[in-house]
Amino acid sequence: MDNIVLKRCLNYLDKGGVIICKSDNKDPQYPTFPLPVENIKEVWKFKIKLTRQAPEPSGLYERINALEGDMVLLKEQLKKALQG
Repeated sequence: MDNIVLKRCLNYLDKGGVIICKSDNKDPQYPTFPLPVENIKEVWKFKIKLTRQAPEPSGLYERINALEGDMVLLKEQLKKALQG
């Protein structure tokens, strides 16, 4: 069975050829991770929420997301550089 996750997607295609997937909740069980485009099978947009756990992003939220996405991408690039 394939994994299904609900994440906010940060577009890092120009910077690293990946989408950065980020959860709204702070639980470390749901980490932020890079996802290569070739691994994406479907993308859905949700229109309704049944909980209060998915707040709408604000300007500050978007800036923090961008910083977190940059850090995830840098970590991935560093890992590849150290391996090869």
